[in-house]
Amino acid sequence: RKAVSCAPRGWRASWMLRVQAGKQSISPLMWAIRTSALDAARAMLVDLLTIRADRDRYYFGMDMLFDRHPDLVKTLTQIAPSLLPQLFDGLIWRSRATEDGMRRVNYFVKHLIVDASGNFSKTLEWIVETGDPKIVVHPLIAVTTDTLWTGIAMRDFFIKKSWTVFCLAVFSTGVSIFEAEVNTEQERYIIAACRCFTYLLSMCPRIVSHALRAVRAYGASDTMQILRCIPVPSYLKSGQEVADLLLMLVLVACLALEPVLQCLGSGDGFEGSGLFTQACPEVRALRKVYAVFALLGTFLFFRLTLDLAVFSTRVSAFVLICFRVVSEVALHLLGMTFVIAAFACGISALRVDNEFFATVPIAALSLVKMALWLFDPTQYDEVLEDPILALTVVFFLIVSMTFLLNLLIAQLSCAYHVVFQDMMGYARLNRAKVVVKCMPTIGKRRWQRFVDGLKLGQPCQFGPDDMGMPGAVQIKEPAAAHMVASDMILRFGGTTSPHAQWPEMEEDAGDSAEKDNYNRMEKMLDKALRRMQRPSGGRGGSAADSGSTSKRSATRSNEGSGSDAAGGSD
Repeated sequence: RKAVSCAPRGWRASWMLRVQAGKQSISPLMWAIRTSALDAARAMLVDLLTIRADRDRYYFGMDMLFDRHPDLVKTLTQIAPSLLPQLFDGLIWRSRATEDGMRRVNYFVKHLIVDASGNFSKTLEWIVETGDPKIVVHPLIAVTTDTLWTGIAMRDFFIKKSWTVFCLAVFSTGVSIFEAEVNTEQERYIIAACRCFTYLLSMCPRIVSHALRAVRAYGASDTMQILRCIPVPSYLKSGQEVADLLLMLVLVACLALEPVLQCLGSGDGFEGSGLFTQACPEVRALRKVYAVFALLGTFLFFRLTLDLAVFSTRVSAFVLICFRVVSEVALHLLGMTFVIAAFACGISALRVDNEFFATVPIAALSLVKMALWLFDPTQYDEVLEDPILALTVVFFLIVSMTFLLNLLIAQLSCAYHVVFQDMMGYARLNRAKVVVKCMPTIGKRRWQRFVDGLKLGQPCQFGPDDMGMPGAVQIKEPAAAHMVASDMILRFGGTTSPHAQWPEMEEDAGDSAEKDNYNRMEKMLDKALRRMQRPSGGRGGSAADSGSTSKRSATRSNEGSGSDAAGGSD
């Protein structure tokens, strides 16, 4: 602050962003960030994003900051993420005055939405890449995400997902609604039409899309390693993309096993014969395999529709929690598999005369039924006839039903407690990912209409008859949401020349006065402690006190006389 206090107010921001050394231009702010001088970088960010005003205009370093460092957010996410809250806080202005219980808030989101060339800024993409749920819940990022979502991304996302839901309905009609074998003529036509629609308009676009994306990924070496040896395109990091690829493969398998195609030349000598039939005897075994792939396809279609939860952050948070605690369920199933295998092999070694434990697979199936409460209770009488078998089964029930089940409940509770703290952050992070994914599909005209509708080039009011700076989106929030004790704009009187320095802020004097008060309080406490440590009671103590008192008075008198003499000489 002292280094830039002598800077002219019109060039104060440039002093912290550009220093010309010969032919090289150095940014003190970026130098402080890259050398880990975070205190200095924080002080510069605070000074740059402090709104100052004289009688003629406002001074705010936002535009100069992002013009000089358009990738500032990317740099902070990689080097100094602790400075991101400081940067985002400086881009929010809240009014001290309230109107009908509401407070005026200006969010300066211009450089978070639009870059220097007028296109979509990559700021939100850089924040999404961090995967930090605490950053995306910052009010500035939340407003930016919601503005892009409601203004331009939600429509494209809804259209895309509506098509997915429609394809799911058509696929389910073709494989689930009607009977599997014998159908009427109208039903056969409907089934054939639905399956043709699925193969042509659902399977083929997926094949083309994944083929093109895979070629581009391998051509640009944009791959990741699976099992440390198999390179796959990096876009498959997303669970939705993996589900989409698996759905494509399942649909290809369904087309290869399609019973309608297999029965086209089967003739008419069987029940349910006719055009587009699937009841011919030659494909009876094939229909079972086709049904398994149809089951997988249905599950994968429903998996792709889970993205619809992004319309509500509450529902999206619930879905994300379910996916994040599924690992605990997988650990429980792994433990149960080990216990069931151990007890099944052990019981089979007993060679008991019981049909439910005759072999290892049968014993394992019986133990699974017991663990799931599906075992016939009347059959326990046969188990109790053998004491060793009965004791082993009881021990298995204790381990599986009491120990492992309660351990699963404890694991789920702890995992939910950890995830719940960042639940809304993960939901907003998911919405931000959807927004970033939808942006490349937005046309230039539509994007320009959206930007023009935000009116980022027009001044945003600070109050009635008080026009502020452009680049902000104004929102009114409840006054109790954030308390504002003082005006966030530093207003100064006097000269309005851009060549003049800013007057010394009163905050400095206040800080020094506060320090003086603390020093004075410290001295008072020191004196009080010394008085409490004096010996009390008895004449010796009184004499000592009187002696020390007389010495202090003599010393004070000597000091007084010396000061008087010094004053006289002066």
